[in-house]
Amino acid sequence: SGAAWVVSAALAVSCMRTGLGAMASEGREELETMLRQRPKANQAKWMCKLCSQTRNTADIDKCMTCGRPRGHVPEKYQQRLQEIRKWNDGGDPEYDEEFRWSDSWGLIVGLLMLAGIIALLTWAYYEDQKDLMGGDKEEL
Repeated sequence: SGAAWVVSAALAVSCMRTGLGAMASEGREELETMLRQRPKANQAKWMCKLCSQTRNTADIDKCMTCGRPRGHVPEKYQQRLQEIRKWNDGGDPEYDEEFRWSDSWGLIVGLLMLAGIIALLTWAYYEDQKDLMGGDKEEL
């Protein structure tokens, strides 16, 4: 293309000015190779089915992200996804148990103890307030 020719000509002129004539041809070939490998905007693209990379151009046979060949069908990946989704859906119905009150006896006892402690502290507070109100009469 025109842009590649301009870049390669500019590289050749600069190398000849610096006295690097032999290296100019190597550098030019390397630059031309890099420009050919660079994806073009109007080139057809394909999407990798594993990593969903969409910038793979038609001239590349492997995905630029994961390296899988074009047309690779990730069967094991899909199987693993199905297993994970199955585990996250709540599992098998045979392992699901119904709720029973006997399973939460610790919670019930703890809540009753908490209610008893709150009642005891409330009673002590009221007794203390009663003593403060009538405390002037009973002083020794």
